[in-house]
Amino acid sequence: MLEGNDSPSENRALVFLEPEILPPLPRRIPRRDAGFIAHLIAMVEQVPQLRERCRAEPEEAAAAYRDAIKRFNT
Repeated sequence: MLEGNDSPSENRALVFLEPEILPPLPRRIPRRDAGFIAHLIAMVEQVPQLRERCRAEPEEAAAAYRDAIKRFNT
């Protein structure tokens, strides 16, 4: 706009007149699964009870899966 000219400006820029006020976001505290964390600690410390329970022969593991599938399908 030239000085002394009363014509409207050609500028069409969008300008915020007031700041947008948003409500505060709720603060969510993540809940940890105690069993999962205990498992991680046991794995790091190589707890013997955990190792014994997790070790199985391949045939024994396959039989357990077959039994689970049979129970699921009936």
